[in-house]
Amino acid sequence: MKRYFLNSEENRPRALWRILLQVAIWLFLLFILQLLFLLLTGRAIDTSSLTKSDIWLRLISLLGSLVIVGRYIDKRPFTQYGINLRQKDWWVDFGFGLFMGVIMPIVIFFIFYSQNWVSVVDGPLLPKAQHVYLNLFVTTLTLFAFILFESLWVWSYVLRNLSEGFIYLNRLNGRIPVIAALLMCILIFIFTQARGYAFNTVLVSNLIRAGILLALPFILTQRLGMTVGLGVGWDIAQALLFGFPNIRPSASLHTVFVLKHTGPEQWTGGDAGLATGLTAMIILLIASGIITLWEKRRTGKAMFDGSMAYYEKQ
Repeated sequence: MKRYFLNSEENRPRALWRILLQVAIWLFLLFILQLLFLLLTGRAIDTSSLTKSDIWLRLISLLGSLVIVGRYIDKRPFTQYGINLRQKDWWVDFGFGLFMGVIMPIVIFFIFYSQNWVSVVDGPLLPKAQHVYLNLFVTTLTLFAFILFESLWVWSYVLRNLSEGFIYLNRLNGRIPVIAALLMCILIFIFTQARGYAFNTVLVSNLIRAGILLALPFILTQRLGMTVGLGVGWDIAQALLFGFPNIRPSASLHTVFVLKHTGPEQWTGGDAGLATGLTAMIILLIASGIITLWEKRRTGKAMFDGSMAYYEKQ
């Protein structure tokens, strides 16, 4: 019975139990932080909008849980979760991901504009009011926290642990366990992103492509820099530059351009956001190819070696 819970070779719990323990510690720390917030301020956390959400408490509690789990349960250094801000390559990845993330909605905008699917009602709007700039700054920081939170848990912690857990599928080729783990993480991603929306083929297909796009950098480099950059860049351009409908949590935001949408929902996504349109499907495919070529040029390889599935004892 013990072998179902403990991996004697690695001297630590098996992957499923590691993930469950991490979630339990994470939720406990989150509860403590929310309780402290209530005691110090006399009010509960406001989750009614993106800029007033508890995302910072969720991120801090997640980081705390990973520090604890990494030391005592996962038994690995924190940097193996893909965060190493002292590493030059991390910032190079982040910069390239940020560029790609911003460019994709801009390309989509020009496609819509050329097809008369969208018109500019007003803009560019660059208001001088100090509170507007403060709102944009706070929103940008919150988007960064949201993307880091999502990336660190789904595309790093869970993906790495599931890859190691699926190693029994093929001990000679780590690619198969990593692919199996990726499929599981994409299911988690679809469930968390599509809540509140009617499932359809285009939405699910685009979320699968978006999931692969976000997971690909960590699988290839085991760094989260590009994944975080992609998410932040996409959300900044989509929400703050153009004000496109967004599948993520959103608030009443000041945008540089005010747009009027008239195009077919099948291609534009309509009120459900770009992620539900066929145009985004094509852009995501192209972006995945560009990222693969970028990594091939930098590292000389475009295929992942599956090393993430093999645990190195510390």
